[in-house]
Amino acid sequence: MTYRTDKWEDLYEPNTPYSKCNIDFCQLPEKYNVDVDLISKEISSIMSEHDLRGYPRADGSLFPGYSGICFKSEPESEDPLYDGLKSNSLLNLRHRHNYIDENFTVKNDQIWFHYLDEIVSKFNGTVTQIRLIKLDAGHNLGEKQHIDYPWYKGIRMHIPLTKGIKYEWRVFHKRYFAEYSQHIYFLDTGKPHDARNSENSIDRYLLNVNMIPNTLDIPIHDQIEQQIL
Repeated sequence: MTYRTDKWEDLYEPNTPYSKCNIDFCQLPEKYNVDVDLISKEISSIMSEHDLRGYPRADGSLFPGYSGICFKSEPESEDPLYDGLKSNSLLNLRHRHNYIDENFTVKNDQIWFHYLDEIVSKFNGTVTQIRLIKLDAGHNLGEKQHIDYPWYKGIRMHIPLTKGIKYEWRVFHKRYFAEYSQHIYFLDTGKPHDARNSENSIDRYLLNVNMIPNTLDIPIHDQIEQQIL
């Protein structure tokens, strides 16, 4: 199995039992909507007491302008608020039966708030990690597009938390936009993609939600359409 961006199609049929997702980026159906004002209020309180930490690269350096903090950790973690920043490394997902963040089962009581339980309860799949992510003004995530993992190892959703800006992701060369609202957005991390904030003059914050799908027998685009995520 490979995660090279020029070989992304090898992650799917006929090389694996799983079909490609026919959605690059989308707004989830209304049943998944959230109270983003309440989330933002809770996040402001957290940020007044806790720092965000830079995201590590595989070589130990940090991604410029990219930082976060984690709401879940592995049992007995020595660094529970930040260990999850490197948990979605490709090195952790090479084996067929590894799922994204599957060992992150402990809620970090220092920053966990009650409304997160309500968000988690909206899904039939297993929510494995929730992170607060900051992408600084004038920065993009990396200089090249990347692949994180295909949908059958886990899916990623986003809740934008900064008012007054356009959130931009690119999948291949197509641009997708979102903004502060009650919506949750799905991004297919199994295709070459990037996150961009180079055209904005303010930092952008979001909640990044990782989840093991409800089932691997139904393509993820059908799970979204059938509202059985």
